[in-house]
Amino acid sequence: QDLENDYHSATRMQSTYERDLEASGMLEVESVDYSNDGHKLEVVAGLNMKKDTWNREEFSVDDIHDYSFRYDQVARENRSSIKQLVAEMERRIKGTDPSWETEKKSGKVNARSVWRAYDGTNPGVKTMFKNKTDPTDPSANVMILIDASGSMGAGVAGRKTRADFASEGAVVMSEVMNQLNFDYEIVDFNSNQGTTLRMRKTFDGALNKFSKSLIVAPFTGGNNSDGYAVEWCLNRLKTRGGNQILIVISDGQPAGHAPNGMTASEHLRSVVRDADRRVGIFGIGIAGMDCSRYYDNNTTVEDTSQLGKLSIPVLRKMLKGVIPA
Repeated sequence: QDLENDYHSATRMQSTYERDLEASGMLEVESVDYSNDGHKLEVVAGLNMKKDTWNREEFSVDDIHDYSFRYDQVARENRSSIKQLVAEMERRIKGTDPSWETEKKSGKVNARSVWRAYDGTNPGVKTMFKNKTDPTDPSANVMILIDASGSMGAGVAGRKTRADFASEGAVVMSEVMNQLNFDYEIVDFNSNQGTTLRMRKTFDGALNKFSKSLIVAPFTGGNNSDGYAVEWCLNRLKTRGGNQILIVISDGQPAGHAPNGMTASEHLRSVVRDADRRVGIFGIGIAGMDCSRYYDNNTTVEDTSQLGKLSIPVLRKMLKGVIPA
């Protein structure tokens, strides 16, 4: 009886896995080569993801189950931060100064019409009020880029690595964007002969058990030519228009190929400097690492629990400049 129960349980798990896999939308992402200064960028689906660069073992059904459970756990642990970030971004994207309808018979007094009250014979005194117009629902296209270089495998606290904290940060941002109903994509990158960008969740992909497991699973690879990865994300956002936001989670240590005459650090600074000013670019230095040399809008967090508190002041400033392209 125990064997039969185990069999049926495994069958259900396999069925759920296959259904989530089919619905994920990630299978539609194919490997594509981009040529840029002799450096190739390859974009691959999350399906192609291994547990890490050095361990070639594929994700199993059990891995999908365990990591998706971990995603939900991280979301619960950071519920307060997520709520704060949702409220802040919703308010800022809508705008702090909504339009007003004037010449109303009730509502808030319109200071510009107060003079009418001094003339009792003036019928305009009855229409000296104003009302806020209902703001439209906020919308944005958001890219979340995760540094998956070898240095992200460094231990931080206990058994956790920088990559663990980066993935947890991606969970928090994923939940924020999902609750805001923003279109968002989560990608990690690492560089060797070229740069590989792996889709953990695509713009059109569902947030299901499969994509949750890919978002939270830590990954570390080779070097990190950040400039190429950031440039690719900015170009991708440009094709979607609307409010555009790029969030980079990194340890702030570019190292790898760069255009002739530049270091990886110089290339990244150049890409960020030349980016459209209407795009909000936010750098998160994970596990206490500093990324302020590369991103004007930045914060440094020791662990995921600080993300909401430390990000809000930066987002408040940054989102003032986010204007639909």
